[in-house]
Amino acid sequence: MAEGEALRLTRVFDAPRDVVFRAWTDPEQMRRWFCPQEHWGVEVAVDARAGGAYRIAMRDTDAGRDHVVRGTFREVRPPERLVFTWQWEATPGFPVTLVTVEFRDLGGKTEVTLIHEALPTAELRQKHEHGWGACLGRLGQAL
Repeated sequence: MAEGEALRLTRVFDAPRDVVFRAWTDPEQMRRWFCPQEHWGVEVAVDARAGGAYRIAMRDTDAGRDHVVRGTFREVRPPERLVFTWQWEATPGFPVTLVTVEFRDLGGKTEVTLIHEALPTAELRQKHEHGWGACLGRLGQAL
C-alpha cells in the first residue's frame, strides 16, 4: 500500500500518552474532535482491536450531507500505535488507504505522528492534510 501520495503530520499535546491514545479509540471522545471544524460528528462506531471495524459519519453543515469514512484496524497497541484502513463510503473509486498513528511519551505530554499513505492524487493528499490538521487542532482543544 505504499503507492500514491502520503502525508505526515506531527503534533504535541499537553496530556499523558494513555489519555491521548484513549481519545483515538473511545467513541464518546471521538465525537468531540474527529471531524474538521466545519463539520460535526453524527455517528462514531469503533471496535478498537486488530481486525475490528470503525465507521464515522460527519455532517457537512454547509451542504447538509453526510461524509462517511470506514475501515478496519490492522494494529492496536495501547498506548503506542494505531494502524487502520481508511475508505470513503460514497466516493466511487476512492481506494482503501492506510493511516498510522504513533504516540510518543514526552513526560506528561504526547507527540502524535500521523501518516496517511496511498492517497491517489496530490489534490486528495492536500484535502486530507487540511482535514487531519483541523481534526488534530480540535483534539488539542478537546484534551
